[in-house]
Amino acid sequence: MDKSEYEIQHFNFSVEQFSLERRHYLTKILSLSLQSVVEKLSMGNDETKEFLIQEKEIVQRKMLEDMEKYLCAIEEIDRSNFTIPEYVLLATDYGHTKQYTEEDESEVDKKIASMKREFLENSVMIESIKVENSKYEEIRQHVDDEEKIIVQVQKVLDRMDTQWEKAKQLVEETQSMLH
Repeated sequence: MDKSEYEIQHFNFSVEQFSLERRHYLTKILSLSLQSVVEKLSMGNDETKEFLIQEKEIVQRKMLEDMEKYLCAIEEIDRSNFTIPEYVLLATDYGHTKQYTEEDESEVDKKIASMKREFLENSVMIESIKVENSKYEEIRQHVDDEEKIIVQVQKVLDRMDTQWEKAKQLVEETQSMLH
């Protein structure tokens, strides 16, 4: 079904039809208003009336040209407000929708039950991980302190190795002097 036919079925008019009617009525009202002005200004003088009728056409065309951008903006608003999105189904389209059988419904129910079970399992897993993380956070300071102690002990051992090497060297020098 054509989009405008769809809109006519739903709204009883299409956006294009609505815009054309608006332009027609605007032109007609403008023409009648200017004709009334011409009648009043001519005061029965045929030459003046003929001149004013010629000028009326020019004025009317100029006024319509000046209003064009506003009419386009109004038409854009109409398109946004009176357009039926592609995904919307009218009552007549419900025959095209999928009809679900009891088997389909039972499959969906099973899938929902499975998803609920997975959700609960995941929730329990997340909670256990949160508890485990909180335990790690509790001992974190102790682990950091222990790492600092290990670094200090390593520095002391490195110094002791250096002192031990110096002591061994002194012993060797002393022994070599004695022999």
